[in-house]
Amino acid sequence: MRQKIKLIISLALNVIFLTLEIVFLKMNIERFQESSYHYFTVIANLLGAIFVALFFFFQFFYLFKNKKPPIFSYILYYMGTTSLFFVLLISLIIFYPQIPQVMDNELVVLHVVCPLIMFINFMFFIDDGQLVFLDSLFSLVPVIIYEIVIGSLISSNLITAPYSFIDPNMTKLWIIVIYYVLVLVMDYIFSAIMLMYYPKGQELTSTIIGYKRK
Repeated sequence: MRQKIKLIISLALNVIFLTLEIVFLKMNIERFQESSYHYFTVIANLLGAIFVALFFFFQFFYLFKNKKPPIFSYILYYMGTTSLFFVLLISLIIFYPQIPQVMDNELVVLHVVCPLIMFINFMFFIDDGQLVFLDSLFSLVPVIIYEIVIGSLISSNLITAPYSFIDPNMTKLWIIVIYYVLVLVMDYIFSAIMLMYYPKGQELTSTIIGYKRK
């Protein structure tokens, strides 16, 4: 019964999350047009929305058919959570103290509210024990892809750098490389700590990418 209540709460949180994403992502994209896709905040929220929608689909069947979501859906949900959690931390530590007026528009939902909802859901209501510590490496995937794609577009002069610290016109190349590495390290530290405190359930013997889940 307790597990079913947690599942229902998780489903409700996912519905709230998806509703907010649809409304406020649409507002953000309409406001900033094509340039909105240059920011990691928007990419992370888009990925989060896709992964949550997929997980919600499997959760819905779990509620009525008692068949747990597949492991890959847990991993994707974790990837989305870590990406948004990193957005939340960077926003609270760097962006909002320097640019407090950002709190007055819809970005606060994408920077703070949605990341918090996904984090709370992951840590307190999706605790089926489907993840192992090596899964923390998956948290790097969205950041690495973003850095490669955005870096390539900037170096090819196809887009303007969305952040000043990766703008080659304002920052030396070696400093940009340091920033890229620092972002990866910070993201992994936060993601690994998150997974360390993720509630563990029963042992699993299924495998993925060559290692056992226990």
